[in-house]
Amino acid sequence: MTPAQSPDSATITFQLPRDELVRTLWRRVVSRPRYLQSMGLFFALALIAMSAGPRSFYVGLLLFFYVLARPWAARQAIARNVDANTMLTDERTVEFGPAGISAAGPDWKTSVPWRYFKVWSEDDRNFYLEVGVVGLASIIPKRVMTDQQRQLLRMYLASIPGG
Repeated sequence: MTPAQSPDSATITFQLPRDELVRTLWRRVVSRPRYLQSMGLFFALALIAMSAGPRSFYVGLLLFFYVLARPWAARQAIARNVDANTMLTDERTVEFGPAGISAAGPDWKTSVPWRYFKVWSEDDRNFYLEVGVVGLASIIPKRVMTDQQRQLLRMYLASIPGG
C-alpha cells in the first residue's frame, strides 16, 4: 500500500495485449443472447429458403454464408477499433475506491464514478465493467490483483446491477 493509498482503495498496473483484448471482446460480443438469437434466426431462414425450392435456394445459400461470415466480420471490426485506439492497449494504472475508478496511461487519464456503470460481470480471468449495453467493456484482469484487491473491487461493484 502506498502512503497516499487508503485501506479502502487499491491500485494495480497492467497492460492488455492486443490479441488478448480482441479475443476477449469478440467472445463477449458473439456470446450475447441477442447476437446468438439473430444468427439463429438467419440460419433458420437460410434452411427454410434452401429447402423451399430451386427459386429460393440461392437466397438461402446467401443467408447461410452470412451466418458463417458474421463472426469473422465482428472480429475484424473489433480488431480495427482496437488498432485505431491505442489507449486500449497502453500500460495503465487503475485505482479504485469508494468514489469510483480511475485509470491513467502514458498520456491520458480518466475517472468514472461507480454510478455510471450499467452492469458488471466476471469470469475466471477478468472483471468486466460496462457503461453501455453493447457488450464492450472495460476489462480488469484478475491475474494482476491480489485476493484482497479482488474482494475490495467486488464490494464496490455490488452497488452496480448485473453482478
